[in-house]
Amino acid sequence: FRVFLAGVAQKYKIEHETFYESALKQYLPVSVNYRQVMDELSTGGVLASDGIRYRVKEQYLAFGLALVLVDSVNSKASNGDFKLEDTIAELLEPMGGMDLRGEICEIAVLHAFECNLETDIKVALLEAWVNSQNVGEKIEQNFHSYLPKDPDAYIAFAESIWRFRYDFGWAQELLLNSLVSWSSNPTVLTKLLPTISRWLGFINVTGFRITHGVDGEKKAKIKEEITSRLESEVKPGAFNWLGYSFTIIDDYGLLRLGRVALALISHIPKRRTFIPAIV
Repeated sequence: FRVFLAGVAQKYKIEHETFYESALKQYLPVSVNYRQVMDELSTGGVLASDGIRYRVKEQYLAFGLALVLVDSVNSKASNGDFKLEDTIAELLEPMGGMDLRGEICEIAVLHAFECNLETDIKVALLEAWVNSQNVGEKIEQNFHSYLPKDPDAYIAFAESIWRFRYDFGWAQELLLNSLVSWSSNPTVLTKLLPTISRWLGFINVTGFRITHGVDGEKKAKIKEEITSRLESEVKPGAFNWLGYSFTIIDDYGLLRLGRVALALISHIPKRRTFIPAIV
């Protein structure tokens, strides 16, 4: 069924919205009873016919196009270096209007979770899904409900969208609310505990951008002071200092995850766990 939908969706993406029966036959295994399968697809609501040509109903077409999207992105990711976000946008361009693209991205996210693809691919698909939707109740409910399926992907998505120099508006609010809502779930909490401590341990050796002065004249002095306190020149990455774990970063946006961490701590009953990270 998935192979059939993916094949039909790929043809739809390239050529036509409707198909002659003979064109659909090529997407079915030769071992099946062709007439029986066609009847089942029609009576089951997958295919609609005007008597001559067939079309795949939109909800199933979205599923097929999502399979094509995930397969294409995964194939390109394994074959070379490229920007995932641009590739996904390029692949989505011919796939119908905004509403259909949003549904395609949502299904693609779930398929990527199910196949346990690389985290970067999951994050890029989550971003494409959020960007393809208008703010509304449906995406808020679904985005929230999928979090326990892959907490690591949502955590990585947080580190992606808070990396932006400017706030990613409602997407950040949507993600924070989802993390807070699921913070009492044992599986999610197990992932959040080390993540919160790590976020609170982020250090940029030039401090916060806002402290640099108008022309950045204070940047060098701040770096000198921080390096002096650490008693050594440090490079990006994890390190231990006086028994505490920190991570040197070169991104200013990630420093804002400290505020996200504090918001999450305020909703977790056993706050004593985070005393070392806060102190």
